Amino acid sequence: MSTHTDVFAERLRAVGGVPHMVRAPGLLDAVAGLIDAHQPVLLTPQTAWLASGLDEWGIESVVTSDPPAVLESALRRCGAGVTGCVAAAASTGTVLVGPEGVGGGLASSLPERHVVLLRETDIHAALGDVLSVLVERFGDLDGEAVLITGPSRTADIEMMSVVGVHGPLSLDVVVILAEST
Repeated sequence: MSTHTDVFAERLRAVGGVPHMVRAPGLLDAVAGLIDAHQPVLLTPQTAWLASGLDEWGIESVVTSDPPAVLESALRRCGAGVTGCVAAAASTGTVLVGPEGVGGGLASSLPERHVVLLRETDIHAALGDVLSVLVERFGDLDGEAVLITGPSRTADIEMMSVVGVHGPLSLDVVVILAEST
C-alpha cells in the first residue's frame, strides 16, 4: 500500500468512516460482505456490473436507471447504496463522488449505508489535489459532484452531534489496491 493509502485509511477512520483494503479479485466478496442480504442494494449505472454477482449471494439489487416504478418501490427498502469514486484526499479522508448517471445522488445519500468503490490510484495527498481533479473533470461530471467526509453528521440541534440526519449512518470505502502494491 502507498503512503497516501495508509493516511487516507487513518483519516477516514478518524471521521467515522470504515476503510476496506481489497485486491480486484476480492471486490465482489468485500462488497457483498458489507450489505444486509435482507434489504436490496441500490447500484448506480457504473456499479451495475455488481448485480449478477450480488444475485449469486442472494442479494437483490436495483439500478438507479431502472424504471421509476421499480426504483421508487425499492428506495423504501434499500439498506445500502454503492457508488464509484472520482478521487479521494488522504489528508482529510474525503471522497469525491460524481453523478454516476441517473440517480447517483440517491445511491450516495438515501440508504443507511453508503459503500464507495475507490481505486488506490485515485487517492491524492491533499484536498487541493482532489479539487484540481474536479476542475479538470467538471465537464465529464455534468457539473455535479459531492465531497463526502465520513457518515452524515450534524450538530445543529442543541449542539449535540447526531449521525445520519442528512444522509447515511455509515460510510464504507472499499479501496481497490493497485496490482503493484
